[in-house]
Amino acid sequence: MINNDETAVATIAAPLKKNSGKILFFSGSNSTNSINQQLVTILAGSMQQDQTRLINLNDFPMPIYSEKEETIGIPAKTNELLELIDAYDLLVIAVPEHNRAVPAFFKNTLDWMSRARADYRALAGKEVILLSACPGVGGNHTLLNAHNILMVLGAEVIGALVLKQFQNHIHNNDGKVQITCNNFLSEFENLVALSAIKASIKNSIKSVEEY
Repeated sequence: MINNDETAVATIAAPLKKNSGKILFFSGSNSTNSINQQLVTILAGSMQQDQTRLINLNDFPMPIYSEKEETIGIPAKTNELLELIDAYDLLVIAVPEHNRAVPAFFKNTLDWMSRARADYRALAGKEVILLSACPGVGGNHTLLNAHNILMVLGAEVIGALVLKQFQNHIHNNDGKVQITCNNFLSEFENLVALSAIKASIKNSIKSVEEY
């Protein structure tokens, strides 16, 4: 479900509650001043540090995918990224909107990831929270596009949120940048809690089956 109600508030939102799952944060942007990377940076910094990790996809460069490139082999950075993702329960991905779709940079990363696994389902079993920060009122189209692609790769998208007019919803408080939209933070926190509950249920079922 994509949220369209992003109302600014006068007070600074409190830090997010602690969570019990391992969460990997990154954006689908390669911009050096990406507001989507800034969004995941703020959110990751508001959570329990030993349970979260923030990465930048610029640290995992890959050539533009083609059959010719694939004959050379899967890029080492693709396998490195997948091994990293495998260690986390939940992915929080913020995706900018380029012409009503995901950026070519992000799509290329996903294409390589799909080719690195025999069944294309490189994200099978992974839960994803999709986000999009935008300077205006866009964002919905990229989340729909990203949702469709991630489903093909086997991921389960448990929710999607848009933070519109991003610059109006952040505040620098003595050097610490915070999000001032309580509605957005509350809905994000609820999605994280939902993922933790689902993970707990899965672990309980697995324990019973093993017993």
